[in-house]
Amino acid sequence: MKIGDFVKLAQVSVRMLRYYDKVGLLKLERVDPYTRHRFYSIKQLPALRKKVMLRNLDLVLLKSKKLFNTGIK
Repeated sequence: MKIGDFVKLAQVSVRMLRYYDKVGLLKLERVDPYTRHRFYSIKQLPALRKKVMLRNLDLVLLKSKKLFNTGIK
């Protein structure tokens, strides 16, 4: 499926998918050689959701650490 359809289904941004592809976190299934459209597979959705969940958890942990280090009770 095209990147636009995949982001709607995954509820993430195109920018995030492009970044994840660039850094090797979630590679494209294929790129159309003529139109340069990016394609993902529905099978990639669980892996993406896991990565997003872990990223969100990391942000929560970083915020918690900051609160604990500032002495806020």
